[in-house]
Amino acid sequence: MRSSALVLLFLSFVFPAASQLTPEQKIMDFQQLAGLYVKQYGPYEWKRDVLRFDLMDLKPWLQRIEASASDIEFYEIMSEYVASLRDAHAAYYLPSTFWADAGLRADIYDGKVLIDVVNRSLLPRADYPFDVGDEIVSVDGKPAMDLIKELARFSSYANSRSTLRYAAHWIGIRDQVIYPRAYEIGDTSTFVIRRDGGELETYQLKWNKHGRALTTNGKVPNPRRADGDDPEGRPIAFAPAPEAVPHYMHPLAALGRNYISKPMALRNFGSRAPVFTIANFTVRLGRSSSDPFYTGTYVSEGQRIGFIRIPHFSPVSQFAALLLLDREIAYMRQNTDGLVVDIMRNPGGNGCYAEEVMRRFIPRPFGTMAYSVRATLQWVNAFDEAIQIAKDEEAEEWEINLLSSFRDMLEAAFAENRGLTGALPLCSLGYERDPVRDREGTSIAYEKPLIVLTDEFTTSA
Repeated sequence: MRSSALVLLFLSFVFPAASQLTPEQKIMDFQQLAGLYVKQYGPYEWKRDVLRFDLMDLKPWLQRIEASASDIEFYEIMSEYVASLRDAHAAYYLPSTFWADAGLRADIYDGKVLIDVVNRSLLPRADYPFDVGDEIVSVDGKPAMDLIKELARFSSYANSRSTLRYAAHWIGIRDQVIYPRAYEIGDTSTFVIRRDGGELETYQLKWNKHGRALTTNGKVPNPRRADGDDPEGRPIAFAPAPEAVPHYMHPLAALGRNYISKPMALRNFGSRAPVFTIANFTVRLGRSSSDPFYTGTYVSEGQRIGFIRIPHFSPVSQFAALLLLDREIAYMRQNTDGLVVDIMRNPGGNGCYAEEVMRRFIPRPFGTMAYSVRATLQWVNAFDEAIQIAKDEEAEEWEINLLSSFRDMLEAAFAENRGLTGALPLCSLGYERDPVRDREGTSIAYEKPLIVLTDEFTTSA
């Protein structure tokens, strides 16, 4: 998990009207957005030096905003600015309920845009005989890959391949939360599809539309000075409210609670079932919708292999999930020769829960997750309060001393220009975690050969 912020900017929603934000209001809103990142975004220097995106260089963005002709064009620019960070934890969301569904989803395989899912309730086979694996060549005359690159401007993952694959899934579904112009889609679109045999076929797919579109955010009045309106009509700039930081005994644990909330059309993203099938597989967990894991065994080349899929790191009850995982690990220790752990298309969740899961699979001490924190006064105050709570609750002296040392690191960084701390442990007060042990002190972690499956959508935690 990276040190980054998930930004949800819920704008004042006004039903469609002719009024638009003024250029000054757009500039003020954008400067508040940029100021949030300037103040709190930790990886700024890394993004600037490695990705060549300087979030503090506002001139080209301000020029585009001044020239923008509508609120929607302005929101596109805001979305592009945040997406330029190429950070799956950072996104600009519009407060719209509008979305349109054409009934299919796509993904990119070997450079081709292939159908990944077909909703047969919207696209009955008798009228739409194309199938999973057929290639989408174009939509409304635009080559499929060009459309994907256009959609990828507004939301990004950490690398270009994941970003394009993420955008590919919006070919058949347009959500204005992510794409400001989603509401401009027509009633139908022309899809040219290359069938498995190579023949090209053309289909008119209906867009099934839902919700209310956001078309403008105005008219929004300017704030007034105490002595009345500014004679030049200029808005009064207000600093954004400081970000709230939950107070816990270990304040950084709040960072581990981030969850990727982007709506995803990706097949099996976050689902219990794996994206592939396993021959001769005996299922243990996963048949029930309440199961937090998908587990079982199969035989390969005479070896009995265990399989545990962790679909996400946000179970309804962490305590219950970990008890169940302990049971599965005990079974796998006794009955398998090796273990496959599947976290493909896992959207992440609670990083500290993920670390607790790791303690079941790593049979020796390992380094904990740690953060370099962009020091703000809110973090310094949070650790001050944590130290006082620890003293009030008569915590052990070493715990108070560690919290104090972390606070000192934050204060030192806070005195610098955009100062970053050294690595601070995220989920505990120590820098090392031990495997889970039973009452006799014996590790219960899996100790036989183990392989972990990941892919381009193994995300966050």
